[in-house]
Amino acid sequence: MLTKEQVKTLKTLYFKENLSQREIARRLGVDRRSVARWLDRDIKDRTPHRASPVNKSPGKRFLPFVKEQIAKRGSQRGLTAALFRELKEQDPPFLGFEPISERTLERVVTLAIIQMAEQKHQERRARTAATRRAKAEAQAQAQAQTEAQVQAQAQSSPEPSAEPQHASRHQASRLAKRHLNRHICHQRMSLKPE
Repeated sequence: MLTKEQVKTLKTLYFKENLSQREIARRLGVDRRSVARWLDRDIKDRTPHRASPVNKSPGKRFLPFVKEQIAKRGSQRGLTAALFRELKEQDPPFLGFEPISERTLERVVTLAIIQMAEQKHQERRARTAATRRAKAEAQAQAQAQTEAQVQAQAQSSPEPSAEPQHASRHQASRLAKRHLNRHICHQRMSLKPE
């Protein structure tokens, strides 16, 4: 379980410094799966419900503009007030849409930040999955090559030496000779006159 301090550090490292889950886990001294689980839960918790005012709001039309501005600036400090001023100064004002309040724009900014974070999170997961697939394929290829080399060596090597078979045949013949000699000795003994 992550402490409040670790969660705060995790948010900073992931959303502001764009570090990977593995790097965050290493810095915090926790398991990477804990970081991934917390990020999944946090992004779901931060995603507004379908019936929320931000989704019904006319301010949602400004979402592409807000995302573009967030990508340009990189910083979120004072973003809502600055965007509100910029939208007022546009010609036509508010990009040709009906004016919106600064509070509505703040909701749109929050929605944009959440959507961008979720998209970044999904892209990272896709990259991780692609990396794992590539590693698995490379391992399978390496294993197939190793097996092919072993088979090729087995086929190219000469027939196994016949010495062990020869040795066992030689040993069998020696035993047979001994048995025959004993048999002959017994016969001779039985043929001797008393």
